[in-house]
Amino acid sequence: MTRHLGPLMVGRGGPVDDSTWEFFFPHAKSVPESDDADSRWACAFNLPGLVRAGGKARYSSLIQPLVEALSKDEEAYVRAQVAKSLVGMAQEFGPRDSAIHLTPLLVAMLKDEEQEVRTALAATLGALIPLICPKDIPDSACAERLAGAVCKFVGAVQGKHV
Repeated sequence: MTRHLGPLMVGRGGPVDDSTWEFFFPHAKSVPESDDADSRWACAFNLPGLVRAGGKARYSSLIQPLVEALSKDEEAYVRAQVAKSLVGMAQEFGPRDSAIHLTPLLVAMLKDEEQEVRTALAATLGALIPLICPKDIPDSACAERLAGAVCKFVGAVQGKHV
């Protein structure tokens, strides 16, 4: 079910009505507790679709706990997929809401020490930073928090490869 949830929701083209949401979301919500790491990975892959289907109004109370649980998953490849999904989530949110919702998640994920997660984050940063902190929307708090976290991340990565 989780493998098909994101594409199905994205096919709807935007936030879904309450009855559709109430039918599908409980399946996604229970995924972090699953013993099946591949299902957790599929859910992480489908996070942008879940954000699109849920809409901004459902994020903080319903989707954010799922995202945070997956970003702390015991399997590095699940956490790496969350990192890869950040760009799609930012595209769904837009700059202001991305700065609010995704900056704290990104800052936390930049502390992950697993190579697979670091590689995914490094590959994502170039596309993600302009979406979270675009030049035309000044948000010094967002930029400052990210700058410090990214500098520490780069230093940590360089320290591991020297």
